Amino acid sequence: MPNISSKIQKMKNYLKIIFLTYFLLSIQLIVSNNLFIIVIFFFIINFYFLKKRKEQKVLNKITFIELIGWFINTYIVLLNDISLWFLALCNLIWLLTSIKIIEARNFICVKNSVIFLFISIGTSSLFNQNIYFNLIYLLSSFLLIYSLLILNSFEETRIFKQLIILISFIPLTFITYIYLPKINPWLNLNPNLISQTGLNNKLKPGDISSLVQNEELVGRVFFENEIPKPSKRYWRVFVLDRFENNIWYETQFNNKIYEKEDLISVNKKNPELNNFENWILEPNYKRNLPWSGEGYPNIKKLDVSSEGILLANEPVKKKIQYKIIKNKSYWRNNFPKLTDKNIDKGQNKLLNEIGQKWANESSSREEIISKAEYFFRNNGFKYTISPGLMNKKNPYDDFLFKKKSGFCEHYAGSFSLLMRAANIPSRVVVGYQGGQILKNINEENYLLIDNSYAHAWSEIWLEDIGWKRIDPTEWVARERIHNSNLIFKKKNLFKKISGNLRVVFYNNFPNFEIGLNNFLNQINLKLNPIIFSKNIIINRLVTFGLFIISLIISVNLILFKNKPNHNKDIFKLSICLYLNVLGSYKYKIKSGETLKHFSKKLALEFPSISTNIFRISNLYNNLRFNEPKANIKIFSLLLYLLALEIKVLIYILFNSKTST
Repeated sequence: MPNISSKIQKMKNYLKIIFLTYFLLSIQLIVSNNLFIIVIFFFIINFYFLKKRKEQKVLNKITFIELIGWFINTYIVLLNDISLWFLALCNLIWLLTSIKIIEARNFICVKNSVIFLFISIGTSSLFNQNIYFNLIYLLSSFLLIYSLLILNSFEETRIFKQLIILISFIPLTFITYIYLPKINPWLNLNPNLISQTGLNNKLKPGDISSLVQNEELVGRVFFENEIPKPSKRYWRVFVLDRFENNIWYETQFNNKIYEKEDLISVNKKNPELNNFENWILEPNYKRNLPWSGEGYPNIKKLDVSSEGILLANEPVKKKIQYKIIKNKSYWRNNFPKLTDKNIDKGQNKLLNEIGQKWANESSSREEIISKAEYFFRNNGFKYTISPGLMNKKNPYDDFLFKKKSGFCEHYAGSFSLLMRAANIPSRVVVGYQGGQILKNINEENYLLIDNSYAHAWSEIWLEDIGWKRIDPTEWVARERIHNSNLIFKKKNLFKKISGNLRVVFYNNFPNFEIGLNNFLNQINLKLNPIIFSKNIIINRLVTFGLFIISLIISVNLILFKNKPNHNKDIFKLSICLYLNVLGSYKYKIKSGETLKHFSKKLALEFPSISTNIFRISNLYNNLRFNEPKANIKIFSLLLYLLALEIKVLIYILFNSKTST
């Protein structure tokens, strides 16, 4: 009966840990906005089913209904965006995990729930890799490993021993992460999936409208003085100056980079130029960084291109912080390139005709811009996040003269093409506009910018001014620019909850991850000269050797911890070493001779330390038959025995010659 009751208790503890892990993972998935609507609904329903046990027939019905619901939701999603196929499969895995948790509650295939939870953690980490979610993944993995320790062969009820086993693998994990070379991922997620990865260096109608539905954090920006007005909150990232096959591209050649030494110092007479913007940017795996376009960065690894693009030396793979010191925008005076004027006259013929007509009728470029503004304001254009698909061959003609409903990329792209048709150099700028005003823990105001603030606008070349920003979206939907994107902040209950949770993180931990990354970078800089060698073969051999040593230590700790009577083995090892050292000084124990008898002979040889010699013998013999239960007492007795042995050996070392 005691064995049965202990097994039941183990199972209860196991289920508690599994349920806690499932709860943490569910919160993470809901907050990250990666769950389909139907899967969120089923998650809540499955939480209800965890209260009571259900028969297998009922579970089969639940599984069937939920799979049908997932299939319908997936069909609708893929119909709009086929590139979301991998996210759909992950939703299926997460849904099956919730079903397996219900089965575990009914003591059906209990270990399968751990496998599904591990898979869910792994797939979720592909979409969310910031520090807060990584902490959840780490804690969840730890809990799952501990649940298996409870369920399997570890019968000790004391958590102390089980924690030692887990902690013993930390050196192995650290060595593996730091030293072993990283392999390339076997799965390449669709790079066009900008709704998950952020802005891209090309643009076609519909790209940004899909991006704004994702609320992944882009960054936070602080200001020395007041936060800029909504009409000035433009954060440029990409400049798209090449138009081919109805798609805007970024020109792929090396632009002239301005050295910061060539820029004049900050103008102290103008308070506006003294203001700076301080960015805390999330990883975006791109070289292009958001900024206002005015000034220069304070970091050597960042430069400003001739198109006004803020570029890092390498893609941003971790959170970084940089400051933009306000100054004149020298890049605005750079003359247009050939790509700023090119237009395909074989496509979007109606657009080309009206642009040429404006050029023929107007006496200045300002007059052409006025005609374009009048055209957009007075022809029934509407601003919508879901304008539907445009004609593939002539999408901008379809937008301007038929549907007249679109998003910012429709207005920016069509206006830039109209300007080119009217012989005015133009280009499209992609970045972010607006931002949510928040306060950090120091009561400082800052702007929080996520993907929902993604925006596109135009820049045209005017000889007396240079490159001038014109946002045709403002002509159609003024509230989009001046009300910080509020028309897209209508959220359902789940998005409101997740958004509030994320804001709590962003408010209270604005600099935590940066400090942690800097600390890890310092460690890597100190370790690199020791670990890595220019010789690849030597590098691999050292890496493999460190891995094997760490593995041996970890495995031996586990085996030693679970070996019966291991405490007695520790004392036996100590006595064997003691006797071996004595044997090197001709005081050898004979075969079959007891330790007590040997100690008597040794005490006669060295009467001055006879007391310690007998203490060693008595202590070891007592421990052979009466093992102390407390680990602390075992440790103290071992230290006491070692101290006695060292005293005896040192005395014999200095007196053995005189005795002979």
